[in-house]
Parts: sequence; structure tokens; C-alpha cells
Amino acid sequence: GGMAQARGLILAGSAAGIAAAFNTPLAGIVFAIEEMGRAYEARTNGLVLTAVILAGLASLGLLGNYTYFGVARDTVAFATDWPLVLACGIIGGGV
Repeated sequence: GGMAQARGLILAGSAAGIAAAFNTPLAGIVFAIEEMGRAYEARTNGLVLTAVILAGLASLGLLGNYTYFGVARDTVAFATDWPLVLACGIIGGGV
């Protein structure tokens, strides 16, 4: 049917968009299943999976392998920082 096919294409498009935008293929699939699919049908599995894989490959090809949320490169000096971490833990646990 036309409506079921349209619903499947919308599901695949939303999953592919999330997967490509955030470089997270699994999040795209989970988003499609949880948020977009009111009645998720097993026959749309292949369509969603194909769309997510192709979107991920296109994203890698165009933008390269990137981390959307960034990477923290901070270090912790044991002598000065860990006593503060311990104090925060004790105070936070007491509150």
C-alpha cells in the first residue's frame, strides 16, 4: 500500500538523518523505532538499515570521520586535583 510505503520511507529518512548528522548509526535506528514508528513493522527493517548505512557512508565520504560532541583532552594532576574530587564526593554524598 501507498500509505504503508510512505510511512516506511519517512521512518528510513528520519533514521538516516540522525545517523548522518551525529555520526551515530545506532542512534538513528533507535530514534526511528522509538520516536517515529508508531506501529513499527518488521518489513521496514531492511529499508531503515539500508538508509542508515548509506547515510553513514555518505557522511564519512563528505565530512570524514568526525566526533560531533568533541573530545576532552584534559588531564588530572593527582596531587592537586584528586583531593578536590574526593572533597566534592564527600560533600555531595552528605547533601
